[in-house]
Amino acid sequence: MTIEQTLNRFFGTDLKHGRGVTPSVVARYLTCMPVSFAVMDGLESYCDLSFSTSEQHIDLTNSRLKKDNNDLMLMYNWILAHKPFEHRESLTSLSTGIVGGENINCHEALKLGTLSMGAMIGKNAQNVSMCFKYEVKPLSTAKAGIHADVKYANLNPMMLFQRICVLTKDDEDLTKKAFSHELSPFPLSLFDQEGFMRKNKKSELFSVFKTSLQSDS
Repeated sequence: MTIEQTLNRFFGTDLKHGRGVTPSVVARYLTCMPVSFAVMDGLESYCDLSFSTSEQHIDLTNSRLKKDNNDLMLMYNWILAHKPFEHRESLTSLSTGIVGGENINCHEALKLGTLSMGAMIGKNAQNVSMCFKYEVKPLSTAKAGIHADVKYANLNPMMLFQRICVLTKDDEDLTKKAFSHELSPFPLSLFDQEGFMRKNKKSELFSVFKTSLQSDS
């Protein structure tokens, strides 16, 4: 009560009037703190209550542990379905499944960099030329494609999905069999063929939710 009356008398005016917080006010505030703590301890003892601050980390709460376990099981099931750690002769992207060919050499970046630097030793800057054989190509430069006989054709996931839907629309068994596989590396209803999220009107999304809620009720 003493602290409140002392400070609010000055803070109530937003320090726009008067002399503001004077040294005497600060001194009165500091000298009242030990007495206030003694009063609070007495009240806690009289009411048989205790207030303290927990030092428990936020990541150790029950809700956070439950969320972490759910995320762990989701990742575990994804690994079981895709089996990304099987032995392969070539590099494979864990997210898209694209297999790198013989020209993908990102795993030899240190070796190629060392050879490139060694080729510059003893040469003037104007005579140094960068060779393409030392160029490092990551998996992002690989294109999605399929091998048909001996030919190689680029693969468009969206076009493949559309063709499968057209060919199997009259046969329910074929449709179920087709949709038992992962036809696209990302949901085509949410992302376009470039991998960017589609822009939709929020009002239309609300109308869909509203219709669904009305039908459930």
